[in-house]
Amino acid sequence: MKKIILGLVGLLILTDVYGQSSGFQLTPTVGYMWGGSARGYNGEINLGDNVTYGVTGSLEAGYGTHIELSWSNMQTEADRKIYGESTEKLFDVAVNHCLLGATQTFPTDNEDVQPFSLIAAGATQFHPKNADNSYVDEWFFSMTFGLGLKYFFSDRIGIRLQGRLILPMLWGGGGIWCGTGSGCGTSVNTYAVFVEGTWEVD
Repeated sequence: MKKIILGLVGLLILTDVYGQSSGFQLTPTVGYMWGGSARGYNGEINLGDNVTYGVTGSLEAGYGTHIELSWSNMQTEADRKIYGESTEKLFDVAVNHCLLGATQTFPTDNEDVQPFSLIAAGATQFHPKNADNSYVDEWFFSMTFGLGLKYFFSDRIGIRLQGRLILPMLWGGGGIWCGTGSGCGTSVNTYAVFVEGTWEVD
């Protein structure tokens, strides 16, 4: 539970490079990420928690909405645990997230205080290092959800409190169906490979 809380609740310093009124913010980040795990039939794969760094660009779109493009990287290691046996280290892993999304700011009586929600989608790359040729890069479609708060000390410098979940997804399958009198439809099934949380200090 402690790791989940650390992953969901964080602190980051926001630098608005062109001023609060310009609508563009560039935010370099460094922080800590909860790596998560993926369970299988005989065991599970765990990614270690570690420092993460990256950058976020945000552009105001009007009505309290900002379009954001973010990239973050974590250097960690993957362990494999077979149920009933000891844990074995597999290899080092670089985890890259590249996400495009939006934040929605909610109005308050103080314009320097800006609570917000965020949602984003994009790609996550798991890049094995120091591994044999049987392990290759894996790419997953990812979704991100979060809540946060910005507080500006001036037009250019502020603080941003943010918690977010990053969910790399695996497509489980899909189908097309048709029925007499009911028309046709489609379905797609997905599930999260890892559930990752992160907090950053900019």
